[in-house]
Amino acid sequence: MLFSMMRTRVQNVMEWTREKPKEPGWYWWRPVPNYAEAVLIKQGFVYQVGVETGKQLGLCAGHWCGPIEPPPRGGVG
Repeated sequence: MLFSMMRTRVQNVMEWTREKPKEPGWYWWRPVPNYAEAVLIKQGFVYQVGVETGKQLGLCAGHWCGPIEPPPRGGVG
């Protein structure tokens, strides 16, 4: 129930768009239907979590949503 309420709230506030991000920060990226991941946009590159090198933003097709808050530093709790 709580997850459903949170998902509905996010869906009402943020929308997917094909327009590529213009500002640095964290964004949701949906390169293909039914799959999305949080990525960091920095200096024209897209950095995926766990991947050392970035991809040029101009070459990344798909839908974008954000910016979003970055995950907290340190551990959970």
